[in-house]
Amino acid sequence: MGKASQAKSDERYGYKPLSRESKPRLDVNNLLNRIKIEKNQSKKTNLLILTGSAFAVSAVVFLFSI
Repeated sequence: MGKASQAKSDERYGYKPLSRESKPRLDVNNLLNRIKIEKNQSKKTNLLILTGSAFAVSAVVFLFSI
């Protein structure tokens, strides 16, 4: 009787059943959306830097022209 209960366990063959605690799979759509969001943030940052530097240059030119 004891051996019948052991036969139900597949761990002796190296097989482990999937647990619910395992990490979820990567979703390509989530990765693509994350890249799109990061690209938009990068564009906004670059625009802010460009605007700030253009303002600084125009302020310096204005001060020298006076």
